[in-house]
Amino acid sequence: MKISCDIVRDLLPLYKDNVCSDASKDMVEDHLSGCENCRAYYEKMSAELPEITSGGEDAKQIERDRDLFERLARKLTFRQVMTAGAAALILLALYAALTSSAPFMVLAREWVAEAVPVLDKRISVDDVEVQDVYRLEDGSIYCSFNVNTYISSFDRQYVVEDKSSPEVDVSASGGNTNGISLQRYWSDFPKAEGYSSSFYFLVPEELTYYREDPVTAEHRLVRRTSDGVYFVGKGGEILPLYEEGDPISDAPGDIEELVRENRSAHETKESEGWMPSVDYSENYCYVLSFNEKE
Repeated sequence: MKISCDIVRDLLPLYKDNVCSDASKDMVEDHLSGCENCRAYYEKMSAELPEITSGGEDAKQIERDRDLFERLARKLTFRQVMTAGAAALILLALYAALTSSAPFMVLAREWVAEAVPVLDKRISVDDVEVQDVYRLEDGSIYCSFNVNTYISSFDRQYVVEDKSSPEVDVSASGGNTNGISLQRYWSDFPKAEGYSSSFYFLVPEELTYYREDPVTAEHRLVRRTSDGVYFVGKGGEILPLYEEGDPISDAPGDIEELVRENRSAHETKESEGWMPSVDYSENYCYVLSFNEKE
C-alpha cells in the first residue's frame, strides 16, 4: 500500500525513538527505501545537534548586552529613588509652609490665598451677621455673630490695626488677638438654607501678643489696647464686629455667667495639658450653636 510523504514524516519521530508498532515501522522503512526526499529528511532529523559553546564573539556580545541591561537597571533604580526623595522633600516643604506660624510664612499664605481664590476657604464676610456686642465687667469686649453657611474649622486669629481702614498686622503672632476667621469645607458644600452657626469672640481690653522685629527677627512681647473686634474673611476682607467709639452696653448677667463658665472650662483644659500654658490670658472664639437649624 502506497502512503503519502506527509504521513511518513508524521511517523518519523516515533520511528526514530523506536516507539511505533512493527506494522508502522515496516511501512516507514518500505517508504524510505523508495523515497529520496523522505530519506534525506530523516537523515537531517537524525543528525546530532551542534554543541553550544560559551566562547567566541557571540559570547562577548551576550556579556556586553548583559552589562548594558544591568547598568540600565541601576540607573532606573537610582532615578526612582531620587524622584521619591524629591517628592518627599516637596511634601515636607509644603507641610511646613502650610503649618508654620512664622510671620513671613503667614504673609505668604495670605498672598497665595488672595491670588488664587479657590485656595482661600475662609468664610466670606457676606455670610457673617453681627449680633450682640457687650462690655464685660473686666473690660473685655463680647461680640456674638452668626455664620450663614457650613463651617469646617477655625482658620486662625489675627491682630488687626485700624489705620484709617482696618488691616492685618502680619508681623504679629500668638497671644490675644482682635481678629478671627473661620473656614468652609474643602468640598465647598453649597450654602444650606435654614442653617447657621453662632459664635462669640472675646477680646480683652489690652491685647498681648508677639511681634517679629524686622531687623533682628526676634519676637518681642507687645501690649496695647485694641482698636476694635474684626472678622477677616475670604480675600482678606475685614468686617468690623465692633470698633472703638461705637456705642456699647454693659453685659447682662446671663452673658457674664456664660463667659465665666467658658473661661473656667478653658482654664481647666489648659491646666490638664490640653492646651499650652502661656504667660498671658488668651482670648478665644466660643461656639454658641454649630450648624443648627434656625
